[in-house]
Amino acid sequence: MERETWIPIAGLMALFVAGTIMLYATSGPPGSPQNQAGQNQKAGKKPGKKGAQPKPSAPLTFRTDIGQRAPAKEGALNVVFVVGCAQRRDRWQPYGGDEMVTPYLKQFASEGVKFDDALAAAPWTKPSVTALWTGQHAVDIDMVNRGKKANDKKLNPEVETLAETLAASGYYTMVVNTSPIVTRAGAGLFQGFDRIQDADPQGFKAGRRLPNATAVDRALDMLDQRKDNEKGRPFYMQLVLAESHKPVQVPPAEYNPFAKSDDRSAPYLATVNRFDRAVRALDEGLKERELDENTLVVIVADHGEGLGIPAEHGKAHGRGLYQSTVRVGWLMRGPGIPAGKTVKGLASGVDVMPTVLGLLEVKAPEAVSGQSWAAQARGELAKTTRETAFSDTWFYTADRASIWTDTHQCQKDFGSVELKDAFVVGCFDRVKDPDFAGPTVEKPELLEALDKWRAERAPVSEEAAQ
Repeated sequence: MERETWIPIAGLMALFVAGTIMLYATSGPPGSPQNQAGQNQKAGKKPGKKGAQPKPSAPLTFRTDIGQRAPAKEGALNVVFVVGCAQRRDRWQPYGGDEMVTPYLKQFASEGVKFDDALAAAPWTKPSVTALWTGQHAVDIDMVNRGKKANDKKLNPEVETLAETLAASGYYTMVVNTSPIVTRAGAGLFQGFDRIQDADPQGFKAGRRLPNATAVDRALDMLDQRKDNEKGRPFYMQLVLAESHKPVQVPPAEYNPFAKSDDRSAPYLATVNRFDRAVRALDEGLKERELDENTLVVIVADHGEGLGIPAEHGKAHGRGLYQSTVRVGWLMRGPGIPAGKTVKGLASGVDVMPTVLGLLEVKAPEAVSGQSWAAQARGELAKTTRETAFSDTWFYTADRASIWTDTHQCQKDFGSVELKDAFVVGCFDRVKDPDFAGPTVEKPELLEALDKWRAERAPVSEEAAQ
């Protein structure tokens, strides 16, 4: 694999001038990488040993030669897959959010399809994107671990990603990632990519996060820099845009206008608006290059955010399984997708990969457990046929799982350690009580199904493995 030179953009630090940055607390427990980023930011860099040389930074960009890859079928669509990190669904205008926050997502949804009830496979990034890109729950492919340390699991090379499937079908594959969580500890989630722009390992620190707008510029540059044998192929472009992930870093002049919409989370809303503007810039870049007519564009959130709205949901994500962090936005637009279409019914994060492949008429890997809703996206059917969906979390000391239907959610704790939050074991009526604020309801058959699902896939504890 050939390494490229990565040059930080001049002036990036100017975006985060001291005294103009608003930081939110992170979602991790004390000592976790998320909180360490915030603590280091406040305390400053620790002094090294006298005479010690700083460790060289790992290269963040890579490029491989596609060699004698088989050609793609004639007329194959290009694909652009955008993951919005920590994007709360009800802050997107297509799902009821303020239009001033996401005006372009409103337009995008009017031009394509909106999934009405999509659920993240997990309420935090690594297991959620694992599901999006493999069509399988992270726990089913050994991508979760129990214990207090950060998730250090690496994807088994035998697990086929969406990028690998498309590369095998003749595509040229590219990714721009701004979330260090996605690639921490060599997660292996970039299997199948020909061109990679990765996140800074300390990318949640002030001044080291790659802005959404810059990530879009890098993605468009990759398209422009394709070689002749690469331009002759359909492309798969994947972006992970993470400015909405805590700690949020926004100057007051930018977030103050959003206080009119919600003064409790104005800095966060400003980052959601940044995401909206990045999607617009990406779309405009595709049109300028005359690549929009033959391109399927997928926009999906990996998970939502608590924001303390309602208070019992907490201010972050990772441990809770409420709708604020599990229910996500999923939009698509492209050839064969009717404008302004809404797909009713349950959809899971594991369904995104097979749905994309279904729209491309590419066979999904046999191991994929998700279901394809390509027919629904094309307007041939009005509703999905999924009866239940699951979302689980082993976020540090959390050990929880939930089962969802069109009308109810049931959740249980299976052995979390040292967690003191408002998590309630039981079942809730999603229709009458969408915030899960009221008393629980009786749904023994769902709790039994949840117990069975969880018992079949509990990971080995860190202690038992030693």
